[in-house]
Amino acid sequence: MTTVVEHMEDKIRKILVPELELELMDVTALQWEELSQNEKEQCEAKSKQLLESTISKILDVEEQEIQNKVQEKQRKNTFRYRCTKCPNRDQKRFVEIEGSIICCGINDKQGCGYEMINYKQHEGNFYRSFAGEDDRSHHGKPFNPLYSEAWNSRISSSSDSLEKESASKFKATIAKVEDDLDKVNRDVDDHRTRDSYRDKHKSKVFESMKDVISNLCLHSSIEKRAQYLFSIFRDDRDRVQREKLVTAACLVIAYRENVKELAYEESLKKNFSSSSSSSSSSSLSSSSSSSLSSSSFGQNNNFHDNNNGNSNDNMLNDMQKRKKFYKDLENEKLERKRIRDEEMSKQVKFIKDYNENDVKQW
Repeated sequence: MTTVVEHMEDKIRKILVPELELELMDVTALQWEELSQNEKEQCEAKSKQLLESTISKILDVEEQEIQNKVQEKQRKNTFRYRCTKCPNRDQKRFVEIEGSIICCGINDKQGCGYEMINYKQHEGNFYRSFAGEDDRSHHGKPFNPLYSEAWNSRISSSSDSLEKESASKFKATIAKVEDDLDKVNRDVDDHRTRDSYRDKHKSKVFESMKDVISNLCLHSSIEKRAQYLFSIFRDDRDRVQREKLVTAACLVIAYRENVKELAYEESLKKNFSSSSSSSSSSSLSSSSSSSLSSSSFGQNNNFHDNNNGNSNDNMLNDMQKRKKFYKDLENEKLERKRIRDEEMSKQVKFIKDYNENDVKQW
């Protein structure tokens, strides 16, 4: 399995960065043929080491992104109420009644009763949407989290009713307006990369990823995972050096994770099949012992009946195997759901403790 994975990783690397070994050795293609086999192997090892270092950088950026998302979620979940009629700052002294937030005062003796918020914010979509139906609560293209907000809120136009020259001018004008809007509220000394340039760079890299995925016949989940990794890495960096190498590293990470998932699913199937085969073998042994203890009188006359009985036993065993397999699969799903629920309860408890500590410090 490892040789197959390494072979696929070498294919990805050589498709995207075919001249990486030449750059490391600072030689041309003609001089490469003059190198010895040992020197070529050393150069290939250096290129693999460079790819692994790029992979570690991308994974570090992803870990930081996860931490930032957790902190942002905690900030969103911490509500701070301050009464304007009394000096109440204790969050436990604010009560929600039918969507209204009411202040209870500093203590029970000095009650307040001021209604701070008299409405409940609407949550969820305006219309219900079912599987296979269009979402009536949303108009236009869906939000793409891989791009910036400016990219998702840009103007979309159809040039079917316009002439070719006027349509190109219209699109160029829209692109210029969007680029100018990206410069608004930016300082003169602000030399950071603009979001519009980053989005264009992402689109270019995503196209090259599609070509590699189609050429190597890889799964679409690898493409989605690689696009997400490159997106967060591009947002973290103002400038991406060795673009092709970073692209190859993202695809290698996604491919490795996909191989691990497939191996895990295969191990589960093997465990289910081994348990079902052991149960079937025990049932077959019991049936054979009972058949041996039975009398042999009239064996020739009942030959066809015995064959029919064996076929029925085999069908019953197959049905039992299937039932046990689906039962074990259902138990596995329930176990995963229980683990997810425990993780969610831990996160909720952490947020509550965090809020209580903030209130005590306040």
